[in-house]
Amino acid sequence: MRSLALCLASAALLALITTAHTQESYRIDHEQEGSPLITSARAEPVAVPPAPVSFVLDQASVFQPEAAARLSNRLTTARTSEVYVFVVTFRTLSVPASKQLAKLELLAKSFAKDWLREKVGAVILFDDEGGLMTVEFSSETDQRFAGFAVEAAVKEPLGKIQQSGIARDKLEQSAYFVADTLIPLQNKWAKDTRRQRIANLIMSTVALLGVGLAVFSALAKPKTPAGTDAGLVVESKPPLDF
Repeated sequence: MRSLALCLASAALLALITTAHTQESYRIDHEQEGSPLITSARAEPVAVPPAPVSFVLDQASVFQPEAAARLSNRLTTARTSEVYVFVVTFRTLSVPASKQLAKLELLAKSFAKDWLREKVGAVILFDDEGGLMTVEFSSETDQRFAGFAVEAAVKEPLGKIQQSGIARDKLEQSAYFVADTLIPLQNKWAKDTRRQRIANLIMSTVALLGVGLAVFSALAKPKTPAGTDAGLVVESKPPLDF
């Protein structure tokens, strides 16, 4: 009984240490994300507008009203899976053609930092003047799905589109592609996380039972009467008759 109690108590201690280590690692990872405002040695800080409730900020009027509504509905549905994808268009970036892509990428990093803190998702930015597109994923996306080869699943195909330029009619499909790729990854992660939480709950319950059993065993141990020694038999003698 004592051996079982000690084993369960050890399991309790191990579970508590593991949980504390996991929570501390998570806290450190998110504290190191930094400020949502991006600065560059060759650029001024970027002023980021509030995130659009519709997930579409069409400043260049790229989409027809029907297409904008269709895209907004699709991206709003993705939010139910805790996937956030935003689309932003610009009429012009007001920079020479040779600097348009660098400017667009700087803007994308700024928007992703501000709109997607601790969220899974991406921002898709489109420059109507140069016909350029860039996609920036949140740091949470990169950290959470490192084992799912996001680089090959999403970034590489979109990178090929970006290198050859992108037409207006492909922008909507690119947004769908990003959302449809991230949703299954997020759903799988959520399922695995729930399974792990259940396992942790079971371990914690077993640990608490082990501690309770150890305490009960200690309290239930019979006590030796005062004034006697364990294992010593005292022989009683009749009184002497004088």
